[in-house]
Amino acid sequence: MEWYQPELADDSWPVLTAPHSDIAMFQPRRPAVWHRHFVLPPEWKARQPRTWLYVFSLNRAKDERAPMFLNGKKVGEPVMGGIRNWTVAEVTSALKPGENLLALRLPQNFLGYRVYLTGQAPAQYPRLGELLNAQWADLIRWQAWTRQESVRRSLEAMREVDPDRSVVCMAPDAFISGLEELCQDYGGHFHNTGSMAGWWNESCPMMMRAANLPCSAEPGGPARTLPEFKFFLGNWLTEGVNAVHYFIHIGDVFWNPEIRQWFEEHQPMLAALGKMHVPKADVAVLFDDDVDNLLGWPWKPGHNGYLSQFNHSTFLLRQILAWLKIKPIPGYAPEAQILSTHEVSNNGLYDVWVLFNRDREKPGKSSLVFREGCRPERCLDLQTKEEVPLVREGTEVRTPELEFGPADIRILLTPRAQICQAPLEWLELQRGWWRGTTPPRKKLPPYRTPNTLALTADWKIKPLPEDAPADQSALAAPGLDDSHWEKTDLVNWLVPEERATHRALFRRQFTVPAGWQEGEIKLWIKSWIHEAVRGRLRAWLDGQPIADGNSVTALDLTQLKPRSTHLLAVEIKSEGQVAGCIGNSWLTHLPRPENQIDLGGSWTPSRDGLAWDPPATLPGPWNGWSMARRRVPVPAAWSGQTVMIQLETETQCGIFGVMINGRLVRRLHHEVGTVTSLNVTPWIKFGHENEIHITRQSPGQGAIKRITLNFFP
Repeated sequence: MEWYQPELADDSWPVLTAPHSDIAMFQPRRPAVWHRHFVLPPEWKARQPRTWLYVFSLNRAKDERAPMFLNGKKVGEPVMGGIRNWTVAEVTSALKPGENLLALRLPQNFLGYRVYLTGQAPAQYPRLGELLNAQWADLIRWQAWTRQESVRRSLEAMREVDPDRSVVCMAPDAFISGLEELCQDYGGHFHNTGSMAGWWNESCPMMMRAANLPCSAEPGGPARTLPEFKFFLGNWLTEGVNAVHYFIHIGDVFWNPEIRQWFEEHQPMLAALGKMHVPKADVAVLFDDDVDNLLGWPWKPGHNGYLSQFNHSTFLLRQILAWLKIKPIPGYAPEAQILSTHEVSNNGLYDVWVLFNRDREKPGKSSLVFREGCRPERCLDLQTKEEVPLVREGTEVRTPELEFGPADIRILLTPRAQICQAPLEWLELQRGWWRGTTPPRKKLPPYRTPNTLALTADWKIKPLPEDAPADQSALAAPGLDDSHWEKTDLVNWLVPEERATHRALFRRQFTVPAGWQEGEIKLWIKSWIHEAVRGRLRAWLDGQPIADGNSVTALDLTQLKPRSTHLLAVEIKSEGQVAGCIGNSWLTHLPRPENQIDLGGSWTPSRDGLAWDPPATLPGPWNGWSMARRRVPVPAAWSGQTVMIQLETETQCGIFGVMINGRLVRRLHHEVGTVTSLNVTPWIKFGHENEIHITRQSPGQGAIKRITLNFFP
């Protein structure tokens, strides 16, 4: 499809003469208008009495309008924002026989996928027609089944080595009903990976309560300010979360002095997590992930008026519940700014009332009002241990108006009048939370990590004084007697709670596996998304210095021979309260390929996937591009081999994958190290030329060291 962008009088719409791109990349740009002439076939009107225009993959500019004109008539003006980057409009009246002119105003001058005319109106299940309905339902249910079976096998593998502890099932939302059954069978529980901290969302705890299981959560990312940290906790405490694990790093709490001080001062309130639970309601809310998945793509209800709008009003529901004489929650905060939740202590002795100012910027006020049937004799503030007076006026019992700062949380306790049932309630609760597990259906073979030697365990440690001499290389010498040193792993510790120093030297012997005959051997001491050490790490191999920095990333040790034994020593000098290594250590072996194509040479780079710069030589500098492409023939005789593309960069510079003949193959979205190795076998055309794109998350600088296609038996 050939597009062009004409000169415009309005210079706020810049001109970029470039072909249409089929590469969906997010690159912020200024708005532009694109034109395309096309000829409508003579028989079109007879075949398609009504016609719709579909436009997919526009840049996701927030709240930007993207008007569409057909033959000078505006046929749509969607507002782009959030994750939506497509639109559709009926264009029947604007079409004319013969030549037509389509104009699109692109908010960020990018069109990444498809534009087409069709006689099919936007529709979703169950209005796709009998055949498409059946195909769509089969696809959705096959996807759910495969996902659930994958989780089942993972749970069975865990149960083979650890039969007792609860298993964390992260982000279950898309297949929540099937995963709830697996949690009941194998002793798992739901875990939310971030949304329950960002906004109020209690679907996972509700599903777990129905199954007599707990629910845990994490923030997804560190809080940048104290109000944001309190906002996380306020949501969790009122959503009914039973545990918070994990913060990505202990430093997310301890490195910000304001957050750490609040965290330490509010331990009585934070310790309530896991010691209280929301009681089951008398009325169930029915969730159906099958319906959500069937209706959830490609359109959403209410789009452009073609699909019916759902009514989310709760007014009628509240009337029905009142008519059924369903008891409401026995206490509440009447002010809308203050969110309240009723819980019960796990020992059954107290009603627990959590009140949370959901506004992170403004203070607020509210009392806690107890409904008829709940008239506590006393009320205690869990944080201060001070009694909160109760106001009694007629049949109403309430607290005085309580003051809340931005994102403040208060937890109040009132004694329950059901002390006799408390032991049984506690037993039933705990028995549900820590239930037994279903035995695996089929024993799995033990997992062996191929071409990897783990080195994190079995070290010896010698703590060093803070003011010890800088040169500690003598402790890394091979002949040193370390038999009296403490055994440990290469991990981290708290200062001064666990060790009274930030410095230590570690020693460990290892033997190179016998099968590592040919190929490359690399050493790693690295964290998943952080450096291994907050401070300085120095390493020695057989007494010789090999590294000085804060991580060891793919250090070349190819000179090591199979079956040879070596001494690895590491000195760590850390900053802050968390000292030591916050990552793992290991050796990797990349076998020598049977065949190889060196992809070094002339590549055509681009900053946006639209306009292409003059050819450049790679390996070499990566000068502000977002991608680069070249074509390479692959011999037909090599068909049947496994094909790996390997890229090595000077530093971590945002390379996140490659496109092989139009198929994007991604690496992990967290860039760990400077080596990208991807299996591209299914998309290689043996005996033909293959188009390869190196893709980057955004334009930037860097340098490529090596690019090869490796072929293995």
